[in-house]
Amino acid sequence: MPVELRGIALGLSREMAIDYGIVQAMRAEQEKRDAELAEWRAKRAAEQPAYHAAIRRLDAVNDPLGRVVLDLHQRVASGSSWRCEGCDASGYDWEYPEWPCRTTEEVARHLGIEDVPNAWRVDRPADGSLDAPE
Repeated sequence: MPVELRGIALGLSREMAIDYGIVQAMRAEQEKRDAELAEWRAKRAAEQPAYHAAIRRLDAVNDPLGRVVLDLHQRVASGSSWRCEGCDASGYDWEYPEWPCRTTEEVARHLGIEDVPNAWRVDRPADGSLDAPE
């Protein structure tokens, strides 16, 4: 679906045009999109208990060196997720990475802790129950 904006022609798929509100989805398309979204949300919700258990296992690590590194790369609440403030900042536009950072992931892997979630796959509980202690 070519779209022309200020003399520039863009090629967009119908899905992208619907996502950006350029066109409206037909009823059947919207029902299909709603069903796919519900399926995705259900799958994501089903994954969360394993991820939360892995975070609790990280909190329980008592290996001295592992504990030092994990404490340095502790998660800090940031909206609906966490960020790592233990990674060294550099550059004027540098931002803290999402938690778990690569260092935390490597420590978990070394200590045999599986199911450590990728930062994009874990939802921070709204009640703060998994936030790191202050």
